[in-house]
Amino acid sequence: LRARPASELLFATQARLLVNRGQYSLAIVQSAVAVEARITRCVARHLTRLGKSREYVKEYRGKTLGKKLWYQTPNPRSLEVHYGGSAGLGALLLKLRRSFTPMRNRVIHEGHVATQEEALRCLRHMDGALRLFPD
Repeated sequence: LRARPASELLFATQARLLVNRGQYSLAIVQSAVAVEARITRCVARHLTRLGKSREYVKEYRGKTLGKKLWYQTPNPRSLEVHYGGSAGLGALLLKLRRSFTPMRNRVIHEGHVATQEEALRCLRHMDGALRLFPD
């Protein structure tokens, strides 16, 4: 039996397929789900290794992507705590906070119909996050 691929890779593949089909708004939503799934899994794994309680990790898992992106050092839920030495982390977090998440929110909460350019930008941010936060 083959191991199942990580769920975020399936969401990322779906996002790419949706762009190819011209479904740009859905592609943005799927790319955001891929990023949130990866960040959640990676940070939850680090929190567990730090000896944090199951309840603490569960509470982190329940946070929105926006909240997960804004935790800052020295909070153990901060991406900087675990990936601060990664080249490009600061620039990626700025893009995720200022462009990616607001676009996702516009699509979901305001019914914004995304353009191809917006969807492709979100896919680039998604790819950056999947590269920076290892599986």
